[in-house]
Amino acid sequence: MMQAQIRFERIWAMPNKHTFSIKPIAQLIQQEKTPGIWLDPFPFEYQTDALVSLNNHETNSIDGVLFDPPYSPRQLKEAYDSKGQSWDGTNSIWSQWQQEIARVIKPGCKCIKFGWNTGVIADGFEITRILLVSHGSHHNDTIVTVQKKMNTSSLEKSVIQRNINHWYKYKTNCSICKEKTECRRVIGIIKQPKYYCRRCYKDAIRTCSTHRRLAKQLLFMAPSNTPHLG
Repeated sequence: MMQAQIRFERIWAMPNKHTFSIKPIAQLIQQEKTPGIWLDPFPFEYQTDALVSLNNHETNSIDGVLFDPPYSPRQLKEAYDSKGQSWDGTNSIWSQWQQEIARVIKPGCKCIKFGWNTGVIADGFEITRILLVSHGSHHNDTIVTVQKKMNTSSLEKSVIQRNINHWYKYKTNCSICKEKTECRRVIGIIKQPKYYCRRCYKDAIRTCSTHRRLAKQLLFMAPSNTPHLG
């Protein structure tokens, strides 16, 4: 998968429970926030369940999200306890939030994520900027990532490139041109594998309707689901 160039910065700032008031973070939000409807599912103080808030929005309806959840299970429990509510203790809640955020954000728009890691929101998002805010002493750094939801065509190209790079994983002699290079393994009707380099497989696609049909079908399939490939 091709990764866009990432802008990386590290800045020191005093810690503050009001994340958006930390000076370098406030500056980043001002720089990255685009016009339109932005959603903050975790306003301070805690008001309502973030999933409920996110579920109230249509798919591809939001221009941006400020994703500043509790960073740890302890913080999450404290947030629920402060409202007299309970949490079942499962860490899957973070994944549920991120899946909903991925759903509501419009293609081409951003999520600004805050936490202790640089994990992406979901497949189809790419990180364009990382801000590491050091607070010194025993405090954990605050890590801010700006993530863009790719449009459909960009996502398709990334999936295709990822799968193609995975297919050509055999360093061996091509069965056609005999050159030793990166090859893909193809098992035909008689179950005898052949190894194709990139050039020879392109020729096979042009000259063989069976190869051409299979190549078209497999572009968007995960390599593990392609039985004719090694």
